[in-house]
Amino acid sequence: MSSNIVEYDLREIPHASDQPVSGYYPVVAQSMTFTTEGICRHASKASTLTDADIKGMLAMLREVLIEKLRQGQRVDLEGIGTFAPVLTSDEAIDDPNSKQLARHLHFSGVQFRPKKKLVSALASVSFHRTKTPGVVTKLLTDAELMARLRSFRDKTGRNLFSRKDFELATGYSRARSAQALPRLVAEGLLDKLGTSRFPYYQMTDRAAAISEP
Repeated sequence: MSSNIVEYDLREIPHASDQPVSGYYPVVAQSMTFTTEGICRHASKASTLTDADIKGMLAMLREVLIEKLRQGQRVDLEGIGTFAPVLTSDEAIDDPNSKQLARHLHFSGVQFRPKKKLVSALASVSFHRTKTPGVVTKLLTDAELMARLRSFRDKTGRNLFSRKDFELATGYSRARSAQALPRLVAEGLLDKLGTSRFPYYQMTDRAAAISEP
């Protein structure tokens, strides 16, 4: 699939349970995370820089960002955007002249404002409705779960998957995935591998059979 074709899904606009659906809003479907390792591999192929060079530059950029943001400065990266610290008070400010006001202030986050050129570069993208539904509100049958995992495996070429992959493949939330995965392992549909801190899974022969239509 072309990198300029993005799959999207539709979510219901939040509404009371006793009210009808008033409409939908679009979200990027099956969005994968492009990690530092991916950036290094991509950049090293397009330049004479090595992975170590790129990681060193990213580490230095991080340190500069931290230093300047801690000083209350905005950091402007050409062609990318501006980073600015977000100042918050942990108590309501009733008296603007209070000498204790500063005690309740802290940086609660970082605001990012992209450059117009960066945003405009996203214009030439095509969108296709995903064939794999996003977050689901109903429980899926074991056959439906295995069918979605098999589709995810065929699409990605990976036989092993993490909990996050399971969420992407099935549309289950993190909480629902945490309930489903142990049950599927206990029922012999999935094998649990890896470690307790970093588990991963693969479908068993029984799962392949149950996912058949």
